[in-house]
Amino acid sequence: PSLIPSASRQRRETMIMAKEAFKHLLLKYCQREIRDGRDFCVAALHVLEFEQVATANEQAGDQLLRLVEDISLRSQREKDRLCRLGQGNFILMLPDTDKASAESALDRLAATLSGAKTHYHQKPLRASTTFRIAHSKDHGSNIESLLSALGLCLDDSGDIGLLKATQLEAPVTNFDNFAIWQKRYKNTSQLSEETLNIRANKILKTDYSAQDTWSHEEKLLSKFQFPGVYRSDIAEKIIKRTRILEELDHPGLIATQDFQFEDTQTLWLTKPKNCYMSLESYVTKSNFDDILLDWSHQLLNILIYLQTLIPPIVPPPFSLQNLVVGTDNHLILNNFEADYLFACLPDGEQQSSNSDLNSQAIVSLGQLFMNLKPEARLTTLFQKLQNPLPKELDSPYKVRAALKPFEGYGKHK
Repeated sequence: PSLIPSASRQRRETMIMAKEAFKHLLLKYCQREIRDGRDFCVAALHVLEFEQVATANEQAGDQLLRLVEDISLRSQREKDRLCRLGQGNFILMLPDTDKASAESALDRLAATLSGAKTHYHQKPLRASTTFRIAHSKDHGSNIESLLSALGLCLDDSGDIGLLKATQLEAPVTNFDNFAIWQKRYKNTSQLSEETLNIRANKILKTDYSAQDTWSHEEKLLSKFQFPGVYRSDIAEKIIKRTRILEELDHPGLIATQDFQFEDTQTLWLTKPKNCYMSLESYVTKSNFDDILLDWSHQLLNILIYLQTLIPPIVPPPFSLQNLVVGTDNHLILNNFEADYLFACLPDGEQQSSNSDLNSQAIVSLGQLFMNLKPEARLTTLFQKLQNPLPKELDSPYKVRAALKPFEGYGKHK
């Protein structure tokens, strides 16, 4: 289909329909199919990041929706029409379109949106979407049945709105795409397998190395198999959190580069292959006494950065096993993704507050450095990082401030 050129403001407003106008248009196409058999599709789009962005800042949420509108208008055909429903939801009319063509068009739109971004006060905003499609041949030329298939309804005032108190079981991602996604990676070789216990849920994690045929780089593929209670709202939460992992921008963290659902119980993540030495191996082979203070600052800064995300990421305890040493003795945190992604599974909701879990991370930092046998002055401080933490050391900011008197230690002498 031909693409709509960049429109003027008037053209843009014309192409985005009000809900009442869209309802009349939908009725028109239902009557037309009854009359001459010409089919059509309607699609519901949901912006996964909208709720968390709008909760933090209403203007940022509106800017995110304008990004979706602009890209949708440029991607649709001349007869297609878009309507904003509110709460990060849109409905799209696709006249003279069968279901396969509609799915192809929405797949392309979702792919385009996932690669686009805008900024609000210099902070990047991205929009990933899920969609449902209703074909007039499947649901009849009936407004109510078409809207119901999309998780929508006509409310008491006759306006188009969201169904209330429902948990729709339709998948939020097209699992058929996995076969296409998998073909991108060649020479796949299993590296490890372990069972994780994440807040009462058993998660089987299997790591593979693979060659990315697009970038010609070695990648790490992590396959997570989780309990089979599938709900679309849970899948959407996992997708939202995966998008956060893709946006990580910190030298002590490796961002997720790609992800794909294989089925309702299996998620794959892609990251760059880690070729660095584990901290456990490093401390047996190298002299590290002069960088303990620097390492403690690095880990505290990682913890502070993760707290600023929405929702915040609380890392697993720092240990010799889940840290690696990069270039210039820079510590990188590994294996924190699963705890974050799957805390939202049924019967696995987080029981402790983020404050309590961050305190656990601080305690683990003290235990980690005590195991490395620090110089006596630092030993006094690290010994205080025990459970329960004293009030003067119960946040990473306070611990970082407590380290300032020791800045002449080691390599800073």
